[in-house]
Amino acid sequence: MRSGRVAAAAKAATNGGAGWSRSGFQNRISPDKYALCPRGSEVLRILNFPSCWDGQNSDSADHRDHVVFPGQNGACPQGTRPTPALRMTLAYSVPQGPSYAVDSFPEQKHDPITDHGDFANVMPDRLMQTVVSCINRGRRC
Repeated sequence: MRSGRVAAAAKAATNGGAGWSRSGFQNRISPDKYALCPRGSEVLRILNFPSCWDGQNSDSADHRDHVVFPGQNGACPQGTRPTPALRMTLAYSVPQGPSYAVDSFPEQKHDPITDHGDFANVMPDRLMQTVVSCINRGRRC
């Protein structure tokens, strides 16, 4: 099975689950501002991907409609089922100073909310079966 998911947005609209932080302070996350970091620390981009699946489609035209985020209570909305949580944490070393931009969308004026992350599952079926079995046993895989 192949699937795709997207977190955040490339065109200036967040879709949940993304934020900026710095190493050592992952509990302080800003969804729309780059982190200012002291010398020696890194800027972190944390991307949480949707983890509720429609149960039918492994992808959709916009790579979003087949998955949604859980509600405030952590439960998936009616008509969806939970999938393994996926989080990407990207670390960047940036120059000292009050201004920098990490994104690659200059036409969006380097706004911190315009970056995004993509995940495309391309595991061979045998490896996928091993991972699914591990997760379904409640292990960290």
